[in-house]
Amino acid sequence: MKAYDAIVIGAGLNGLTAAALLARAGWRILVIEQHNEVGGLAGPGILHDHGSLCTKLLAGLRLQDHGLELTRTAAPLHAATGAGERVTLSAEAPAGGLSPDDAEGYRQYRAVCSRTVPLFRKLLLRPVPQRKADFLMLLPCWRSAAARELLHLAPLSAKDFLDQFFVHDALKAALAVPSLQAMYGGPFAPFGALAILMHEAMRGQHVVGGLPALAGVLHEAAASHGVKTRTSTQAEEILVSKAGQACGVRLATGETIATRMVAAACSPKEVFGSLLRFGAQRHMFAWRTRHLRGRGTTAHMVLDAAAPALLPCTRIAPGLEALERSFDRLKRGELPDTFALEIAAGRKAAQLSVLAHCVPYRPKGGWTDAARSELTGRVMEQLLPHLPSTAQVSQLRTPADLENEYRIPGGHCYHLEQAPDQLLVRPVPNFASPVAGLFFCGSGAHPSGSVTCAPGALAARAMAAYQKPLGRLFRNNRHI
Repeated sequence: MKAYDAIVIGAGLNGLTAAALLARAGWRILVIEQHNEVGGLAGPGILHDHGSLCTKLLAGLRLQDHGLELTRTAAPLHAATGAGERVTLSAEAPAGGLSPDDAEGYRQYRAVCSRTVPLFRKLLLRPVPQRKADFLMLLPCWRSAAARELLHLAPLSAKDFLDQFFVHDALKAALAVPSLQAMYGGPFAPFGALAILMHEAMRGQHVVGGLPALAGVLHEAAASHGVKTRTSTQAEEILVSKAGQACGVRLATGETIATRMVAAACSPKEVFGSLLRFGAQRHMFAWRTRHLRGRGTTAHMVLDAAAPALLPCTRIAPGLEALERSFDRLKRGELPDTFALEIAAGRKAAQLSVLAHCVPYRPKGGWTDAARSELTGRVMEQLLPHLPSTAQVSQLRTPADLENEYRIPGGHCYHLEQAPDQLLVRPVPNFASPVAGLFFCGSGAHPSGSVTCAPGALAARAMAAYQKPLGRLFRNNRHI
């Protein structure tokens, strides 16, 4: 008899979601986490997507009973447009600070989102279709006017998309930030509009207390259903039987734990690049997975400073032309002079969390002390008009640091870039892998990106369907 029905590798938000949902269905679940706290990138506040949670998929967990608090409406965005100037943008209407032309443009922007986002959200929150019948079921959706508008807008660059609505360049740059984090490209690169619309599709109620609070709530909910969590425990290898079935996990200490199934909340590139031995892999699938792109361009900083006026989230960007030049320097391995910045509340009352986009994964000469000091100096110079002069950087994580600390090859916050080929034609569209009993449930699985917990919830459904009669025959088809 196996010790556990499933072992989840990684106690990030998606891993905890999958574990809690499976445990609620009566499974015996063990979660393994290499760090001494749960939450993954959300734990230390590296991710700022506080308003992307898909509450519909998590309704069965009754997270409100475990302390989850949500705002009634989507949190507003503060966009800095000059030295100390900013405007507030909400899903309902702009709230002052905009010129008449930009105010009208924002109303048109929200109208486009209201027409296309419901369809986009519907497509994202279901497994990618693979069978002919799946595509036929979606035909009515693609015949709609919203689908035609979405197909027209998605290939546009962030610049071409936002130029249709706004005049102020810094405002356009602030709204283009999601494309810089999700993709490897500047604001002039194709499909930037796709990333912006995807971000809008996942936008919803704000989690009170931020993502660290959400991690605590999910951990408590999982524990209430019997999930066991082992922190400071690193998985070294996913064990595969001679029959090709995932059957256990070997830890860095040499201990082996038996299981019927394994759910990997870590990057697919980490699974096939490190956790699976070559003999257990399907060659072509493993080759494609290892060559998925996950080039991180985001650095995280913790600042010792209190600036309530900048909360709940502020974006500061110099303009689209400047950001394109910054990305050009990134591609050459050079540190840009200016960055696209996101500021949110830190874990402590007198701290701020800052994301700097357009940071090279590894600059020429590497991340030496001088390079790290130069990066913090340039970011602080850009932040100076918006923060107290006493603000200081207490912690810095570069993309290379994220790779080493969280075992994310390439250091991308979402594990993989959200390019069209990796969103819709990924080698792991429906969570199952060619290794029987091995599933993906992390940010690198569908629908990827943002902090929705949807990959974990949909993966749990797929794993449950796998155990039903004839489920193994259809493990690569729709599990919903």
